[in-house]
Amino acid sequence: TGDVLCEPFVGSATVALNSDYREYHLNDANPDLIALFKLCQKKPTDLITELRKLFVPKNNTPERYYEIRKHFNQIQDLEERAVLLMYFNRHGFNGLVRYNPSNEYNVPFGDGKPAYLPELEIAFFSEKLKNAYLYCMDFADFIDHAAKLEGSKNQYIDPPYLSSKDSNSSFTAYTA
Repeated sequence: TGDVLCEPFVGSATVALNSDYREYHLNDANPDLIALFKLCQKKPTDLITELRKLFVPKNNTPERYYEIRKHFNQIQDLEERAVLLMYFNRHGFNGLVRYNPSNEYNVPFGDGKPAYLPELEIAFFSEKLKNAYLYCMDFADFIDHAAKLEGSKNQYIDPPYLSSKDSNSSFTAYTA
């Protein structure tokens, strides 16, 4: 029910992409992810053009991947980082998005198989979420913001998974 979907932990946007609302308010604490979603939403052709330059055999080697990753960790331009995040998603290990405590992207190279460039999916995302507002804020601030929105709202709150205190695994650890 409702005509507005609010997600404080949008992640991959699976819920939004598979639902039918008049309006979407989507939030994530990862600025690179939100920048990628904004680029998909507003400039899908530009994104695809830039990705075609990256999705070539010479960029599908560990050496080149680590060069690009090093560059990514040194730049501040959000649009360039967004394009590179999509490259990492398709060329890195299992599509993970992970940063170290110094906020450096640190996912290792993937299996080296030719990467699929999701052009149709980018176009679908752009069309499907044309009525989406994208935010990068603390989830509690976003929940306060969402409470003030007009309309009949649903909030889908699926927080990141946390390792148990007994576990030594930081594999599932997210940002603070």
